[in-house]
Amino acid sequence: MTLLHFARHLVFVVTLSFVVLPVGPIVAADAPAASQNSADRPRRGPSEEALEGLLKRYPGADANKDGRLTAEEARDYRAKVQAAQSKRKDQENAARPKPTAADVSYGPHPRNVLDFYKAESERPTPLIVYIHGGGFVGGDKASINPIILKLALENGISCAALHYRFIDGDKVLLPMPQQDTARAIQFLRTQAKEWNLDGRKIACYGGSAGAGCSMWIGFHDDLADPTANDPVLRESTRIAAVGTFGGQSTYSPIEIKRLIGGRAWEHPSIFKAYGLKTAEEAQNPTPEQKRLYDEASAITHLTADDPPLYMIYSEADGPLPENARPGQGIHHPNFGRQLKEKMDRLGIESVTVYTPDEPSRNVSQEMFEFFQKAFAAVDAKDSKVKKPVAATKERAATTKAVDPVQKLADRLKPDRLITYKKVGDQELTMHVFEPKEEAPAGGRSCYVVIHGGGWTGGTPDRMYPFAKHFADRGMLGISLQYRLMPKGSTNTPFDCVRDGRSALRYLKAHARELGINPEKIAVSGGSAGGHVCLATALFTGIDDPNDDLSIDPTPAALVPLFPVIDTSPEGYGNAKCGLDWKKISPADNVRSGLPPTLIFFGTADTVTPFAGAEKYLAACKRVGTPCELVIDEGGIHGYLMKDAKKYAETNERTENFFRELKLLP
Repeated sequence: MTLLHFARHLVFVVTLSFVVLPVGPIVAADAPAASQNSADRPRRGPSEEALEGLLKRYPGADANKDGRLTAEEARDYRAKVQAAQSKRKDQENAARPKPTAADVSYGPHPRNVLDFYKAESERPTPLIVYIHGGGFVGGDKASINPIILKLALENGISCAALHYRFIDGDKVLLPMPQQDTARAIQFLRTQAKEWNLDGRKIACYGGSAGAGCSMWIGFHDDLADPTANDPVLRESTRIAAVGTFGGQSTYSPIEIKRLIGGRAWEHPSIFKAYGLKTAEEAQNPTPEQKRLYDEASAITHLTADDPPLYMIYSEADGPLPENARPGQGIHHPNFGRQLKEKMDRLGIESVTVYTPDEPSRNVSQEMFEFFQKAFAAVDAKDSKVKKPVAATKERAATTKAVDPVQKLADRLKPDRLITYKKVGDQELTMHVFEPKEEAPAGGRSCYVVIHGGGWTGGTPDRMYPFAKHFADRGMLGISLQYRLMPKGSTNTPFDCVRDGRSALRYLKAHARELGINPEKIAVSGGSAGGHVCLATALFTGIDDPNDDLSIDPTPAALVPLFPVIDTSPEGYGNAKCGLDWKKISPADNVRSGLPPTLIFFGTADTVTPFAGAEKYLAACKRVGTPCELVIDEGGIHGYLMKDAKKYAETNERTENFFRELKLLP
């Protein structure tokens, strides 16, 4: 093996016990933070056993060819390797093109910035996105792979490289960096027209932490929220392919200990990622910490509809030595084996390259060609989907149009706010739209609508037009606020469910003063709000213990709009719901005696898959629960929010449903 070849694939890092870290060129930035302080510690020479092991792996380090490696020879060889690598990096930096747009902000944090490299093309170009490594505590977008960058620009493919927030062990924990990188993908899609990008063809790659982020984006449920006020968050996070250098399939210290052994799980970034202080705490997490382990780990989200993966590993294979340091093995090939095994079972293409066994392979070029193949597959797949020309044009026009529901919402204000619950310092409110007419004897009907946002975002004003529409028809209209799960929050979807049920209990307990009939309350909601809507009737026992549990929260009617209706691995939000997902999966909790239900759903919904709606309807038929599914052929998630005609048709259909139930005259 030549010195330059060695420099391209391996880095010697001498620390307290002369540790050797063989890593890929991108992953080199991910050496544990502890090693960066090694100069402050007393140095001691490597053991004879360690030197023998090094000689077997790197015979070129034996300068005098006497068959014995000394500590001095090892250090000299390391210096030569570092010098060769430094020279190569200087050459690459000199040849690397400057970004077309540098440090473009894609989010609110100072590190939410990216560089964009535009490929010259008359057609919209595919996009390859680089995410740097660094243990989530360091690294820089300037380390973008020069080979992939050069190949991409020469072949009409644009590139981007981004920064993300670093974990701090307190306010910034996993999966916040992953969420940042997902937002970057959404932002890049909003720039498609200006930067001439083909939003269907995006691939992500990176090393170590960057590899973990790339896989997290690739395998996670689509984070698009069509009901979001922020236009960036309405974009899809789905991508066409993933590439990794030394990637970790999991960031669970429990799983890393099982999978890798040794002390890999004690990597300092793993502790910092979750705000952990002790090994005991890491291996015996609270339910909330365990939920974060699962949510932050890419393999937890892997399902059969996920993109292909190209993996490169260079770290030493086999069992870790007994004297392994904390963090050693954090780029172990076993991570790749675990991924490949699951992907093979799911029928997803994956390629694994172990560079020490195949040093002559140009892995960067191969990864680029892998991305090209994935982009071509997008075209091939789309060409098989035949849609009527008129329908295609209609949907294209709809996509470009201003969201009509949001346009209405921007002009509306509720008549008053009512606090229905207080959790800690947070007051949860009902945004009330009053009918003009006096309440009839016995009270008027009440319409409650709940906003979506994947349980993590959204606000009541998004659904104001629905509440106002039914207030204008004589019902008390309410758009509901509930607890969310923003970055760093300990809330779960179970808390969202509890709040929805608390709100219905409040309405029934205060029916007289509100002028409503407690037996004539209808609940609606979109996406995650549709889940909370269904929860008011379905999830008996998922309650706030501070509620008056003698009050049955079940409403008179349910109108979920493109709801989260199946939280299984095949549906939406499985990782967010955790191990007890089945307890709050509507499709798995249907029973007799539920209120009449009218569901609106699009067949092309890839956020909350249409199959979940079919599963729910079938369950209702089995137990005799009245349920009607209104199907929009080809409708995507949130379709009725994007089309004024479909929005109006939804309200008209709902009105007729309410009249049948005598909730409207």
